[in-house]
Amino acid sequence: MAVKAVRYMEENNKKSRPKRQQQRGPKPPKRLSERYLDNSSLGYLQRFPSSINHFRDVMHQKIKRSCRHHTDQDPAPFMAYVEKLVERYTTLGLLDDTLYAKALVNSLRRRGASKRQIEQKTGQKGLDDDTLKHAIEQADEEFETETDAEIHAALRLAKRKRLGPFARPGTRPADDDGTHADHNRALAAMGRAGFSYNISKKVLEMTSDDVMALGFTVL
Repeated sequence: MAVKAVRYMEENNKKSRPKRQQQRGPKPPKRLSERYLDNSSLGYLQRFPSSINHFRDVMHQKIKRSCRHHTDQDPAPFMAYVEKLVERYTTLGLLDDTLYAKALVNSLRRRGASKRQIEQKTGQKGLDDDTLKHAIEQADEEFETETDAEIHAALRLAKRKRLGPFARPGTRPADDDGTHADHNRALAAMGRAGFSYNISKKVLEMTSDDVMALGFTVL
């Protein structure tokens, strides 16, 4: 009976804990120490791959939040300690902009991201232009031209969103003048994803045979 009681209390404590935390509100930020920054930075990198600049920004924001709450703290030595963390993690390979950019660009291309969209999304991650350019070139090295790479990316997006040749039966445009509502919505979707009008139009008007000739399947 004692064992059951303990288990019951543990289960109920787990169930009630979120409600108590919700009533108390968010926890205040912890006071800063090198050990705290060590642990929190490693925890962040375990959950989120990051560029060097983005990692630095995240840690700076963490320090600023703590100092706003604990006003007796001097942020300067902790900001300097972040640079030691950057140096340490770069040496260990936990921070590597080249590998990070390559993985990020490859992931976005597989999902059908245009070059313009990749540049917009990776620009928020603190990558420099040369690193990003090299990553895009590596991701597209199998294609002869940038246009070929964009067409294949647009096809991946069209397949994921079931547009153009991948649309469900009955939703393809009934004519060739581009005035069909489904066709216009598909063009708008491709445009929002950063593809040019010419590439979007070309992909959306492809036949099943055209798509299969480029290595895609139409279900």
